[in-house]
Amino acid sequence: MSQDGSDLDRLVAYRDTIAAVASIQTALWRGIDNADCFERLMEAQGRLMAVAGPGYRISFADLVRRLRHGGQGAFAGLMPEWADADVLGQLDGLDLDVEDVPVSDTGVGFDFLLEAENVLRIARKVEDTSPDGFTLAGWEREFSQETVFTAIKGRFYAHHRRNLIENPAVPCEELADLNLPETALGFYQEIGQDCRFQGWWWPCPVCQWPMRVAVGRTRLGRAAPGQVWCQYPFHTETGALYEFAADGKPGSAPMLHPVRPNEPVPASADARLWTGASATVPDALPVEGYKALVRSVWRCTTIPGLSELRLFTALSEELADCPDLAAELWRDGDRLDLNVARGQDREVLFGADFKDYTHLRWLLEKLHRDEGDRGGALWLVVPDHRAEQAEKLDPVCRQYGMQAALTATEYLARVRRFAKGESGE
Repeated sequence: MSQDGSDLDRLVAYRDTIAAVASIQTALWRGIDNADCFERLMEAQGRLMAVAGPGYRISFADLVRRLRHGGQGAFAGLMPEWADADVLGQLDGLDLDVEDVPVSDTGVGFDFLLEAENVLRIARKVEDTSPDGFTLAGWEREFSQETVFTAIKGRFYAHHRRNLIENPAVPCEELADLNLPETALGFYQEIGQDCRFQGWWWPCPVCQWPMRVAVGRTRLGRAAPGQVWCQYPFHTETGALYEFAADGKPGSAPMLHPVRPNEPVPASADARLWTGASATVPDALPVEGYKALVRSVWRCTTIPGLSELRLFTALSEELADCPDLAAELWRDGDRLDLNVARGQDREVLFGADFKDYTHLRWLLEKLHRDEGDRGGALWLVVPDHRAEQAEKLDPVCRQYGMQAALTATEYLARVRRFAKGESGE
């Protein structure tokens, strides 16, 4: 990496460097004589090695020795040579209070300080809100999500967000056709190694993101049947789980075979909102020539977005005979995920926040931390397959002045009843 790289490459490199620094600082705050802090330091060491390249000369043992002596001089020779020395020099001694760091006269130095401030802000956010404290994995997820949403905000927000939802994996030559901002395009990367088999990959029949691939061996040393599954558990549970012959003809695309029948749409759910796997078996696609969103953006944007889009479509259908009512998606730059508006003034009637959390505990903690919904939503909506969460979320929502926590089908039913009253049925 050099200063001659693209702005995006430099941002990523600086970002990774500061992420490692933040991890080192966290370990120093907590002491380094326990397994947790050593793990943090090892993560940081690996990130620094990746950023600095093969010329990196600071060993893990040397890094620990530096920190044991109070951190003074710990950054000497630590940073990549291409980094701005004037600004990085101010970080010696692990003092990362950005407000106390003077801005370098160089443009690179100014950019570094600006980017570092954002990275450290996210690091502190993760430290304050995550039950595991600061980790590089947690920081990476938060950074990716914030960067993507910052990049797509503006006049074309809904268009950009819809593209990320509907195109989690695309041919490289079609990336430019998405008309996404350059920073958002940076989150499309090559198909992951854990999603490949002999140059092939398979899209999930629901979300279209690369499915995970695993191939083992029998006791006799022969190739066991390969397994392919979506990394979103609900898609796997409803049928996106397949096998293929791993000892087939080299160069030929393996054919998938479903492991079990697809789950039917529950009677209690509106079929229009179903996001379970279909009976369609995906064909193999060549790894070369394709890119896919990084996992954090796929999980936080594509997966909930599929449900949001289907619910928006269903709302629009229910309101077709009510000229004074209109369904809204991502109103005011995502302040509300979904809404039913009335009249020319767009009166908010059913402002909703859509949440798809696997672990209920973290969603409950977020509600308490935000004292409801920061965007002012009065309804919390969860996917139909998380119906068991709604009952536990409801009293917490009401505690902070929200109307209710509902499944997508329940929310749609309330709007339907309201629309019938408005139309005089």
